[in-house]
Amino acid sequence: MGIGSLFKSRQLGIFLIISVIVALVMNFNARLGDMARLQTRKATVAAQATGIMVTQEVLKTQEAFATSPAVVATYAHGEAHMAMPGDHVVIVLPVPGATPPPTPIPTPVVNDHNAWDIWMSFIFGN
Repeated sequence: MGIGSLFKSRQLGIFLIISVIVALVMNFNARLGDMARLQTRKATVAAQATGIMVTQEVLKTQEAFATSPAVVATYAHGEAHMAMPGDHVVIVLPVPGATPPPTPIPTPVVNDHNAWDIWMSFIFGN
């Protein structure tokens, strides 16, 4: 074994070490990029989860309000026109012989402008 082969094997060893270091640095850089992307995604998902939890609490509150007996009774009497046992329902009847007021009929508006006049007015003004 001569000095030339020792020098070449030493160069080969240094080249291999440098190659391994470069590969490790590239791998580390890729992992740092992935970590930054994942941290951004984590923050986005955390914000979405917080929004969903707030929505869930609002819906629970609305459900509790809608199912409360007072609200149900108010709806039943007011909007659903239901009566409870013991209620006296009053139905308003019209006065016999009364005529309902006539429904007004709108008069059609006649447009006496042709398309050319409208375009001229639009382009050049009045």
